[in-house]
Amino acid sequence: MTEKKKQPRPDDFIGWKSENGILEVIGIAGKQGNITLFKVTCTECSKDPELFPDGYFVSTKGNLVRGKKPCGCAKSPKWKDWQFLILARRAAKDRFIVHGFSEKFKDKNTKLNLECLKDGHKWIASIHNIVNKRTGCPKCYGNAKPTEQEALQKCIDICKEMNYDVVGFPDGYKNAYSSFEYVCKIHGKQKVSYNNFVHGGKRCGGCWKDRQKELGNGNGYYPERKDEQDFLYVLNFNNNFIKVGRSFDVNERIRNLRKPSESGIKRIYKLRIFTATHQEIYDLEQELHSELRERNFQYPVIWSTECFEKDSLFILNSLLDSCGLEEVNI
Repeated sequence: MTEKKKQPRPDDFIGWKSENGILEVIGIAGKQGNITLFKVTCTECSKDPELFPDGYFVSTKGNLVRGKKPCGCAKSPKWKDWQFLILARRAAKDRFIVHGFSEKFKDKNTKLNLECLKDGHKWIASIHNIVNKRTGCPKCYGNAKPTEQEALQKCIDICKEMNYDVVGFPDGYKNAYSSFEYVCKIHGKQKVSYNNFVHGGKRCGGCWKDRQKELGNGNGYYPERKDEQDFLYVLNFNNNFIKVGRSFDVNERIRNLRKPSESGIKRIYKLRIFTATHQEIYDLEQELHSELRERNFQYPVIWSTECFEKDSLFILNSLLDSCGLEEVNI
């Protein structure tokens, strides 16, 4: 008679540590249905008792083993309303006062009541803009805007670098959203806002698309569906590399990726997912691919050109945190 294999007890998992030693299971927090919840400490987050006063976090064994962090070290921490206020006030330090929420809290897009320390100007902005984009008083920003000649000179300098011919501001320079025109020697006259051209790094769209085709990224865009809801995903493949792509149905895409005809890898985990229109998602996807390739993060596989080294996550998460699109869990 075959002896039954002894099932591990929840207590046996106490003392577990992550590979880098930062996370450690110190006890049992309770149960969620039939699943045991564990108390987990983090050597990094414990340095911030204001943001994490409990001193521990709660997670399942499965999530910990898969490398999912339950603390502020996570790729996309699930902050509570009071934690968001702490983060916002830290971002506002010495610049403006955060008086609290201007509406019922829902997520990172919740609006805050703000007051400038310099001139007393009051305005409303989202948590995302304050914490992730580090925006400040719009009145101070407006007062600091360059003159038309200064703005034009910045555009001229970029045009020289890119070998564009300068046209100028067709309607004059009024603010950061004024239109600037230039001529690409390949694709002709282009129009872009001053802000996107100078601060956003936006260049000739035709040249950019040509470059994507050279890199094997000419497919995946559906003009007839440009206004439909789409999703950008970041997936982890067996903890060896990541894939940055888009799909109208992420779960179906993952099922197909597991097939031998594609990657054949079964252990595929979702890291981050964003949603917007197909046009917005496609544009962001291509920008991310371009940025990661220029930084030599391409991971070579024969079945996709969208795979990158795990080390690219640092810069990738920074870009995603400031993309302005809605992050979702599906």
